[in-house]
Amino acid sequence: MYLSTEQARALELLDGRDARVDQLRAPVARQLHDRGLIDADGAVTAAGAVVVEVIYAQRFADGVAEMKARIRHHRLGRPGG
Repeated sequence: MYLSTEQARALELLDGRDARVDQLRAPVARQLHDRGLIDADGAVTAAGAVVVEVIYAQRFADGVAEMKARIRHHRLGRPGG
């Protein structure tokens, strides 16, 4: 499922209880609700929780790939990336 950066961040905030649904832009909240990722009161559904886990896993994988690239560059004598 593709989510925009804004939608993904909003879902993360709701999942972490760092934001309430009424603090989100209305179109974003509506899109998350229409996709079944949040319920009417803004609580993250089971499907939404799975999407959040995928977001975290992708972010972790991206971080690992970046660190590996930095290590390779450093070994080649190019410190700093």
